[in-house]
Amino acid sequence: MSYFRTREVDWRPTLVTSPYLYLFAAITLCCAISLVIMFQLSQPHGAFTFNKSPFIEGLVEFGPLLFAVFYGLLWTWIDHGIKRLEPWLQLSKSESGVTAEHSLLLEYSYMLTYFAPISALRRRHWSVACSATILVLISIGVTPLASAIISEKNILRSVDFKVRRATVLPEQFQKDNISRLSLILHSETRCV
Repeated sequence: MSYFRTREVDWRPTLVTSPYLYLFAAITLCCAISLVIMFQLSQPHGAFTFNKSPFIEGLVEFGPLLFAVFYGLLWTWIDHGIKRLEPWLQLSKSESGVTAEHSLLLEYSYMLTYFAPISALRRRHWSVACSATILVLISIGVTPLASAIISEKNILRSVDFKVRRATVLPEQFQKDNISRLSLILHSETRCV
């Protein structure tokens, strides 16, 4: 009996496995679809209109920014997992051997974020190049521009309507057309 059991163990970090990558792709697709839908719905009126409340004001002001920060953090975790995995992936791919410079001494995780895609492209490490490029686009584009997606503005509207001159109602129609407030005031003045 052997003391060593051979079984398939997934040695990839959890965030680099297919379900998490598909989940991130689905989140990205849902965001893109929701932005297009919001844009289409706001076109006829020029904007969305909401009742003014502190919750809605906070959601409009901070909601997109908070979402973009969490979106960037999720991709940062995925990117870090890919960068940590790359040296071991390079070691496992080569049958004839690979230099230490292109495997164990890779330092993508400790490199400045903006230089990682360039270094990965030079070494032809495509997964790191794609991941690092996406991280740069998220950190330069998505997160700073998220606060500009929704903004609060006052909108002035003009409506055409017909105006008729006020006339005195005949006495037989006055009782049915008097407003509730005037009835209350009238009844209070009678009591006094």
